[in-house]
Amino acid sequence: MHKSILLAILPLAVFAAKEPHSWPVTGVVTEECAVAVSVKPMLYSAATQGREDALRSELRVRDSKGRDIPYAFRAAKTRVVDEANHSVSFVAAPPMEVLTACTVETDSKAKKTVLETSVFGLPMTAIAVNATDRNFSRKVAVFRRMDARWHPLATGRISAVNLPGERKSNLEIAFGREVRETALRVEIENDDNPPLTLETTSDAGVGLPLTLKVTQYDIVFVATPGEKYSLVVEPGADRPRYDEAILGYIDRVQDPVRFEIKLPLYDGDDVLNGENGPTAIWLTTPFDVIPFVSAIVFAVLGLVCIWLIKSTNPPKPEP
Repeated sequence: MHKSILLAILPLAVFAAKEPHSWPVTGVVTEECAVAVSVKPMLYSAATQGREDALRSELRVRDSKGRDIPYAFRAAKTRVVDEANHSVSFVAAPPMEVLTACTVETDSKAKKTVLETSVFGLPMTAIAVNATDRNFSRKVAVFRRMDARWHPLATGRISAVNLPGERKSNLEIAFGREVRETALRVEIENDDNPPLTLETTSDAGVGLPLTLKVTQYDIVFVATPGEKYSLVVEPGADRPRYDEAILGYIDRVQDPVRFEIKLPLYDGDDVLNGENGPTAIWLTTPFDVIPFVSAIVFAVLGLVCIWLIKSTNPPKPEP
């Protein structure tokens, strides 16, 4: 599964989405064929700002002459080859795992551990608690923020067993459907047990105790050899009405060629070049190759924004 990291707040990405914004894509084809660009978590977040299906309306694919190219926005699929029956099929791609920074507090009086995080309207299907204890079982409740209050979203139990004859763990709470929320609150019932040990330190020193399971989406279009393309988000634009029939054959025949959102250049003076600044890094690259200076900047921004959220009338769970 592809893994990514999402710091709890990314002001630069949100700011960039207020005006039309473009991300070039890179890739080469030798003949006219279908290509797919993965919708990275930060592109989805920057474009939608928590507004459900905004990306479907406001996204445009354009060539080097500025012409709009018909595209399909769809759940990503994985090619499966059945050698025994000499057949090929396409099934839904596994969810993307997105680590997210959050606040962690232990409520001794209520005997709970409480985690809160911003999730920017990502299309989530489940959340996992990154507990490292070897033997435990805990009830967990997940809440979503709406109208300045916390509303129940899902409940379940996480557990781990590491004993002779038994080795297993279940750290995930499924939502039962795809949801898009702005923030989540996770309450772990400790009762009289000690609080769980969580994975609270990343390479950048930021707490990452939660993993979001995010549906993978693709932007699919037909590319021509030698042409250059870009993704453009235009806030407020109407949803395009393209004839997607020609793209439908991809589900039956072609495994799309993969294009990538282009990274800005990085020089030896700790300067990120390109109109997107550091934002584009979070659209494309795994965490372990992000320049150290940029990681620190995003860590500080994330922690500051978490503090601001916590200090301004935090919502209370519904009774």
